[in-house]
Amino acid sequence: MAENLFAAIDMGTNAFKLVIVQAHFPGKFLPLLTAKESIVLGRDSSSSTISSHSQQLSIKSLNKFNEIIQTHQVPALHTRCVATSAVREARNKSQFIDSVAESTGFNVEVLSGEQEARFAYMGALQFLPVYDDLVLNVDIGGGSTEFAIGSRGKVEFCSSLKLGHVTLTQQNFGDDEVERVLNMREFIRNLVKESGLIEKVKDFGFQVAVGSSGTIRAIERAVFKGYQLGYVDNEVFFRECKRDWRFNRKELKSVVESLCKGGEGEKARRDALFKRRSQSIVAGGILLEEIFDMLGIDNMLVSGYGLREGVIADTLANAYGDGYDLNSNARFRSLLQLAAGFNGKKKTTSAAKCASMARVIFEGLRKCKERDNNEVGLTVPLDDKDLDYIEAACLLHNIGLFAGKKGYHKQSYHIIMNGNHLHGYSAKEVKLIALLTRHHRKKLPKFNGSSFNEFGDEEKQKFGVLCAIVRLCVLLHQNGYVSYKEMEISHSHEGFELLKGTYIQAGREIMIKSVTSAIPIYTMQVFKMPKKLCEDINAAVARFWWGQQQDEGRFHWIKWDNLADPKEKGGIGFRDMKIMNLACLSKQIWRLHQNPDALWAQILKGIYFPSTNIWEAKKGARASWVWASLLEGRDLIKENSQWLIGDGSKVNIWDDRWILKQGKVELKSDVQRQDLRNLPQKVQHILNKEDGIWDLSALQQIITEDTVEAIHRMPICENGGEDRMVWRASKNGEYSVKSGYFMLKNAEDRQSGSKASSSHQISDELWKKIWAWKVPRKVKNFCWRLCRGALAVQLFLWKRKIAGCVVWV
Repeated sequence: MAENLFAAIDMGTNAFKLVIVQAHFPGKFLPLLTAKESIVLGRDSSSSTISSHSQQLSIKSLNKFNEIIQTHQVPALHTRCVATSAVREARNKSQFIDSVAESTGFNVEVLSGEQEARFAYMGALQFLPVYDDLVLNVDIGGGSTEFAIGSRGKVEFCSSLKLGHVTLTQQNFGDDEVERVLNMREFIRNLVKESGLIEKVKDFGFQVAVGSSGTIRAIERAVFKGYQLGYVDNEVFFRECKRDWRFNRKELKSVVESLCKGGEGEKARRDALFKRRSQSIVAGGILLEEIFDMLGIDNMLVSGYGLREGVIADTLANAYGDGYDLNSNARFRSLLQLAAGFNGKKKTTSAAKCASMARVIFEGLRKCKERDNNEVGLTVPLDDKDLDYIEAACLLHNIGLFAGKKGYHKQSYHIIMNGNHLHGYSAKEVKLIALLTRHHRKKLPKFNGSSFNEFGDEEKQKFGVLCAIVRLCVLLHQNGYVSYKEMEISHSHEGFELLKGTYIQAGREIMIKSVTSAIPIYTMQVFKMPKKLCEDINAAVARFWWGQQQDEGRFHWIKWDNLADPKEKGGIGFRDMKIMNLACLSKQIWRLHQNPDALWAQILKGIYFPSTNIWEAKKGARASWVWASLLEGRDLIKENSQWLIGDGSKVNIWDDRWILKQGKVELKSDVQRQDLRNLPQKVQHILNKEDGIWDLSALQQIITEDTVEAIHRMPICENGGEDRMVWRASKNGEYSVKSGYFMLKNAEDRQSGSKASSSHQISDELWKKIWAWKVPRKVKNFCWRLCRGALAVQLFLWKRKIAGCVVWV
């Protein structure tokens, strides 16, 4: 990580500024930290020298910056410290630079005016998509103003004038406010005319004007806040607005007119918005307005980056050599702006983590290929542009969620294709990124479709690889399987592997539930799996949950039966394979009963129960394994279902559950089952349809009084109709594997009657609160382990009688 960190310090006239960035080839970077120290060089000296007091403050500030840089472990070769106008013009420049080097270790580069103009232009290119335009860049500093005209990173003309907002503020232009403004304007005009700047700008021309200094950004912020309209205090009005990073000549003139107004009220309003810069913002505004007028600027784009970022760009150009792309960061910023425009902070951060995961996997694949002398089984070569595409797709894959979750991947595709949001990419590259977001979920791409007509065979092959990486990253990140900071890729003759040791335990939970609920589900719906196989799967899940590798001993803090409990009962909710198997088989019995006309149901009926129904069917002497397996799930349905009586023709009085709130018929204690043979067998035989009453005369001598009362309370359907079976464990009366599983699990728990004491001591409400907390999964997991006594602390080790653990009381 440290080799990707770069730092730049700008020793300006008005302040010292530090930026630390994390950079990636071929030139994009992400600021990790910015810091600022308010040092105004030369303020306390009447001559053009840096006073001893300013030197002491400078060294103190630079030592702070040095501590920050060392804390982030930025390599010394990746750190640059540059000085501008105030040091450049100081008489004691050499003595000051030597003092800084001796006290802080920084070798200060004193920039010429032309170098300062060039770096300011390069900084603007890192923020705005103006790489292909002919740009006039204006940078108003504290002691000088730099002008640069350039295109595609090449500076055609640059100039530096000794006009700065601090030096102009310090000059004596008169005591009267109106006179002072007039004299300042005249001074600025004369100096600009004498410099020949106006003629040079006319000769070279420009397409776009860009401002890249703190003063210009402050004026743009004033325009955005409505300073000239008196809206600056109305935060509610601007809270949902996003800065446009531009202003025109009319807006600038209105702000300057407001700044030049006298009075205590205006001064207080100016101080509130501009803070420390309010002392010199009037001079800065007047200077910028004169520049607009003399150079013919109507509109100006404003760069959030400046000299510091330009120094970073120059350092990256030296570090990366010929492979450096000056426009890479502006492209990257257009991706971030599009992502942030449609997503909130949380979703944008999530997408950024997904992109980081994609980078790790991509670089891991490339390293494996290099390490194995290109023998790794990748069908197509991968280069840095491909990494750029998959990172872009990961950053933008979820922007369609603003319109709802259904089909959001298609919305993401249309936004990218139709919005003209991505700058610096060709039309073909934009389409490639859009297609990667389109196919990050749901259906895989079909290369014979019209969307891929303009791509060649090799490009289609490469797209398949990139699409697989994006889909994998989105899946791993959404389900929290791994921490991208600890991911590692290995390769063997069998293929690539994401090392298991990198799984965090909270991610293992999702992985276990996803895999165990998907892989064996078809088999479990048709066949009863051998008991040994179910136990082996359960054991493999437990080993993975506790992080146990092959041939490794690892302590299992909680037994499997308790892990398989629902979360609200103190478990994790893992599925026991044996119980899951029975629940799935019961689903087929339910379908067989609900859809008797289905072809497969008719085949089974013709073979195994042609003259009866599924509830009375026998196994038979030569039953297939499928039929024998299905009958294993029948008892669950019979014991936990309820018949709703229609005409009573399908319901057996003695064997079925049909009495509301009671279930089966209860016999008197002295009655035997064989005594029932000569009695009515179907419910329809005890229904008096003509009078609409129950006829229990043949049953009253053998059933209990409670049963008689319960039957009489049951309503009789006047229109008859078919009898209908409903599943009691669901609201809609339909059987589901989930409800069937929990029925079986609860029954097994009641039968075994053995639970861990720690879960008994904690109420179900607390378990629900733990898993409902809006905190990261790993925090919930830690709290669960703490409550279950599953942490390797001395107290819990001592309770389990593990040798070498002593607890002092």
